[in-house]
Amino acid sequence: MSITLQTQALLLLTGRFGGGALAAATHEPLDDTQWGRLAGWLKKRQLQPGDLLRDPDRYLDGWHDTVPAGRIVDLLGRHAALSACLERWRIAGIWAIGRADPDYPKRLKRRLRGDAPPVLFGVGDRALLNRGGIALIAGDEATADAGGFATRLAEQAATAGLSTISAGRGIEGKAMLAGRARGGATIMVVADALLNLIGRQPADPAMTGSLALVSDREPEAVPAVSSASSAERCLYGLSDAAVLVGVGRDGDRWAGAIEALERSWVPIWVRDADHDARRLMRVGAHALPPGTISPRTLLSAPGAAPAMTEPRPFATDPSGFDHAGLVSTRAPGPSLVGFAEPQASSPLRDRPAGDAIAPVRTPLRLVPSTRTAEPAAPPTPVGHAALFDAFSVQLHALLASGPHTPEAVAHALEIMPAQAQAWLSRAEQAGLVRLDLRNRLYRLCIR
Repeated sequence: MSITLQTQALLLLTGRFGGGALAAATHEPLDDTQWGRLAGWLKKRQLQPGDLLRDPDRYLDGWHDTVPAGRIVDLLGRHAALSACLERWRIAGIWAIGRADPDYPKRLKRRLRGDAPPVLFGVGDRALLNRGGIALIAGDEATADAGGFATRLAEQAATAGLSTISAGRGIEGKAMLAGRARGGATIMVVADALLNLIGRQPADPAMTGSLALVSDREPEAVPAVSSASSAERCLYGLSDAAVLVGVGRDGDRWAGAIEALERSWVPIWVRDADHDARRLMRVGAHALPPGTISPRTLLSAPGAAPAMTEPRPFATDPSGFDHAGLVSTRAPGPSLVGFAEPQASSPLRDRPAGDAIAPVRTPLRLVPSTRTAEPAAPPTPVGHAALFDAFSVQLHALLASGPHTPEAVAHALEIMPAQAQAWLSRAEQAGLVRLDLRNRLYRLCIR
């Protein structure tokens, strides 16, 4: 796995490498406040974090802080632990991009500024992160009518050449599959650590070009730490517009919508038929027009974000390294790599610890929609491997709640029993699940 020098320095200084690597380090990684002070100091000296890897003693000369220079040097010396992590991530198909990398999502950096995650981890086509699209955000209690609307919207977005961005939970997962069946691209923003979600098997190559999973948490982060609030910010930050479906007033979805409206990140649309929609409209949300909706018209609504512009590089640094953007404006506290902790005043902060990702019992329908509208161009065929990949994501979330029989899996995901059995056998061969022959229960493999 190849990462830039700046991203390598960021991970060494602030990363935890799944927790096990801490035994090899003398000191705790820097939190966001400590890293902010170091980033500001480097900025004044027109240095980059990567410079510290070349000669830390030389470049830290003159550093006087409660964080001693020796602690920084020790953290930068964790090359073996980082290399081992990078190899495990490479085998699983996971990539990492830092704020200073040229392919870091420009929308995310421009909207979230200092609160944008310093490092993003993902699987699939990373180029999708700079394409924008429509964020589809659904509440946990969304009705069947809301689910049908979400599915049609994802299909229409795919036909219009727009990506769908969602957390892939509840009716969002069904809509995601419907969009992909129409040849559309999907970005799934997850609050869980990627290795907890996809396992340690190599990612399916069929994901490339149509699906990207992205998280701001280290791939081996402990499950007790949740970054649901930061994932909500990424949903809005990566998109050009957001559509809320059946979002109630409780939970991180509502809190994320309020924060996005207050900060005017993107135009947010709601349905009049949804409960509490008018409450959101009073604080800046727009009512979806009646009848058939053209997804591209949602991007140019009153209050839409301005046209994309390149973030202005640090003025006095010829390398363009984004020192200022790395200094978070949020309150101190431990985080993924120093910046994933929400603001002290944000309502998103109250999400319970450990509530990383709820079991998804989304119907997994393999039959394309029978709607008469035809795409402008022939849809990209979705192969069996791509469908199995989507099945694996939902199966992992389902079995996280406990073992299931093949019949229970088929019922929960609403697929034919024969198809469920075929994919379960494939998942067992891949080492994702194991079968208890005595009671015919499938369980997640523990690695």
